[in-house]
Amino acid sequence: DDTAYVDLFHEVSGVSDVTAAAVGLEFTLLLTEKGDVYGCGSNEFGEIGQGDKLPASNSPVQLKGLSGVDDMATGLSFALFLDRDKGQVWATGTNLYMQQCAFTGGEPLQDVRKINIDGADKIIQIEANRESSYFLFEDGEVRSC
Repeated sequence: DDTAYVDLFHEVSGVSDVTAAAVGLEFTLLLTEKGDVYGCGSNEFGEIGQGDKLPASNSPVQLKGLSGVDDMATGLSFALFLDRDKGQVWATGTNLYMQQCAFTGGEPLQDVRKINIDGADKIIQIEANRESSYFLFEDGEVRSC
């Protein structure tokens, strides 16, 4: 085997106290102990919540309007965020298949926005995959969109 080993790992500067990470298609999100979220990579569809003026970021940028986040999940080109204390769910990125449980006419959310889910104050965990979102409620019920 003549394949050379290349160490591509490096420290992500500018963010500390990271407790979780989530990876979508060409973007990464980092959650800090304080509940702040930072993103880097593609923002073509608002994946890192920076509006429509920034197509991508090579270094982490804080997602505006988010704080107190307890959980986050990424699909291909969208993300969900949960603030359990406030009982709120937020989203950004593509919504072509209504995977954000909100009607946007198929248009992406370029900025982070609160989405209205009945009983959001009872959600304890969120998950996402390709183009779907899942919400686990404290009574064991799971809903998806």
